[in-house]
Amino acid sequence: MQIIMLTRARRRIHFGPWVLASGLLLFFAGISGAYVLGTHSPQLPAAHASQSVGLLGSSSIRLGAPMPALPVRSPDTDVRVDKAMKSLQISLDSLARELGTLRAKAVRLDAFGERLVRLAGLNPEEFSFEELPAIGGPDPVRDDVFSLPEFVSALNALSISLDDRQPKFDALESIFLQRDVDWRVHPSGAPTTDGWLSSKFGPRVDPVTGRRAFHGGVDYAGAAGGEIFAVAAGVVTRSEKQPGYGNLVEISHGQGLHTRYAHNQENLVNVGDVVTKGQSVALIGQTGRSTGPHVHFEVLRDGKAVDPLPYIKGER
Repeated sequence: MQIIMLTRARRRIHFGPWVLASGLLLFFAGISGAYVLGTHSPQLPAAHASQSVGLLGSSSIRLGAPMPALPVRSPDTDVRVDKAMKSLQISLDSLARELGTLRAKAVRLDAFGERLVRLAGLNPEEFSFEELPAIGGPDPVRDDVFSLPEFVSALNALSISLDDRQPKFDALESIFLQRDVDWRVHPSGAPTTDGWLSSKFGPRVDPVTGRRAFHGGVDYAGAAGGEIFAVAAGVVTRSEKQPGYGNLVEISHGQGLHTRYAHNQENLVNVGDVVTKGQSVALIGQTGRSTGPHVHFEVLRDGKAVDPLPYIKGER
């Protein structure tokens, strides 16, 4: 099929079927585009609409209805959002304060723990408070997430638990300190490391007269000038020369316990001095009634001499 158009100059213009089909396709494509623009786009201004229609042809084609406008947030919604944000900020501030309190309590408990480790003589590497404890286990079957109320409840429970631990740690520290004090003031160990036990407590043959006599202490023979150590902490009550004893040092340890160190070459402490366990208080000599350099060691309980050996062995 052919279409013949006549121009003013009476010239014939022949349009073949392919040209005609192409023109019709362009015409309907323009109409479809106008429809899509009208139904899925906001309404164009009048000037732009007329220009768009003019592009499609001489026919007048009306564009579709405009899209509905986006909803506008009301002032009431803004107020509610502001209140929610302020409430959330207050909750976060409260949690931050609670977290700071828990951290302070944890630091204090760590300090107590380190002191208890030292007092108990434990290995600090096994009870290190700078590292997390070794824990583990298989993968959990469920991995639930804390809600905010549950998280706050867990923080409160932890705070109560830490508060409960504090007095218990204080009690333990008091016990350990008391034990440490008792150990330091309680006589134990030998008065010298340089000598050997040459005479025990009790009846014996007197080395000077050759007669039976009671020996109120123990003797440790050693080299002259060897150190004599306090077997417990205490206060020096005597540092003088006594008949039979020669140079004598006596120390009070409280609870009615006293120790004596006699025949000393030289006394190294004075009356009123506070001495610690293991401190050097005199030098081995043979002053007084003695057959050779040694230290005569006595333990007195409520003014009465008792056998020093159980104290030397740590049995009392």
